[in-house]
Amino acid sequence: MDEAEIVEQVVRAGRECRDEMARWLALEVLLNDEVAGRDEALAERLLVLQERVEEGLRAKVGGCRASNGVGDGADAPGTG
Repeated sequence: MDEAEIVEQVVRAGRECRDEMARWLALEVLLNDEVAGRDEALAERLLVLQERVEEGLRAKVGGCRASNGVGDGADAPGTG
């Protein structure tokens, strides 16, 4: 798979998973917020939530890749 195909898969996954991507980005913004970063418990919960979103994205994108006959569905686009 060449670079252009990888980029296209990532873009397609972004479109198909727009809500999850927005949640991930919102969590990233909060994790980088100076005030929110002072609360260690909040930061830990935000990280856990962000990891859950990432796991869901991997499963969703991996399932799409497997159903399209690309790889085994285990890797997200651009990671393998």
